[in-house]
This record gives sequence, structure tokens and C-alpha cells, in this order.
Amino acid sequence: MALYGSAGFTEDRTSTFQYKDTENAKGDGVLSDGSPNNITRGGPDDIEAYPDFYSDIFGSIDEMAVYETSYLKLREVALTFDLPRKILEPVKMSAATISFVGRNFLLWTTLPNVDPETSQGMGNGQMGFEYMSLPQTKSYGVTLNLTF
Repeated sequence: MALYGSAGFTEDRTSTFQYKDTENAKGDGVLSDGSPNNITRGGPDDIEAYPDFYSDIFGSIDEMAVYETSYLKLREVALTFDLPRKILEPVKMSAATISFVGRNFLLWTTLPNVDPETSQGMGNGQMGFEYMSLPQTKSYGVTLNLTF
């Protein structure tokens, strides 16, 4: 989300900032000649500043983009009731149940805004990468089972 400018912290795209330009600077805020970084990017006339910045940071594995992905998910819950036989006998049924079902409605995780089970990259050694996958859908329903 950060790479493509969809994350909340990427909303400000007009402020100026000190940028470590990989061609002209090395280390943390120091130019190649050893002087302090004086490269300023951003502002209304520098529309490529923030795409460049987030692409450089999130285009490779960086600490800012690495998360612990343990999670606990309540995948499905069903609450089922057997209907009383005295209701079933007049219509010649031997059994009937009604169930209320919920799927994918509780998820506890430290991974922000992502379900760890959604489409994460697995090709070319990319296991665990998240590429703007869609969230899993929640569903609720009612099931009626009749036995004659």
C-alpha cells in the first residue's frame, strides 16, 4: 500500500523533505563529499518526489515494511438448534435443525490492514510479501436442514 501511495501515511504529497538521493548521497543524510545532505524534494512543482521516495523505501525489503504475522482467526461459527418433535410430527418429518452461521468475522493480528491468509506473493522466493490483496469477505447465513 505504501509503495503505491495507498497507505494513510502517504497522504501528504506536497510538503518538502530532505531526501537521500542514491546517486548523490550516501549514508544517513550525508552527501558523497561528506557534507550534510542539502537535497530538498517535494512541494507542488515536484510531483515525482513522493513516488520516488516511497518506491525507494518500499521497493525493497526495509524494516519499515516488515511485520510479525502471527494471527488468530475465528474462521467459522455455527449455532444449531434442533426443532422439537411435536412440531415435526404433523408434517411427517423425522428431524429438523436451524443453524445460524458466521464466517471470517473475527481476526486478531498485529499486521495492519491485511488478512495474513490473503493472496501473498509466493513466487521467486517472495514468500510472505503482500501485494495489495483484497480482504476476505465476511458472511452470515441461516441453514435449515430437514429430514423426512
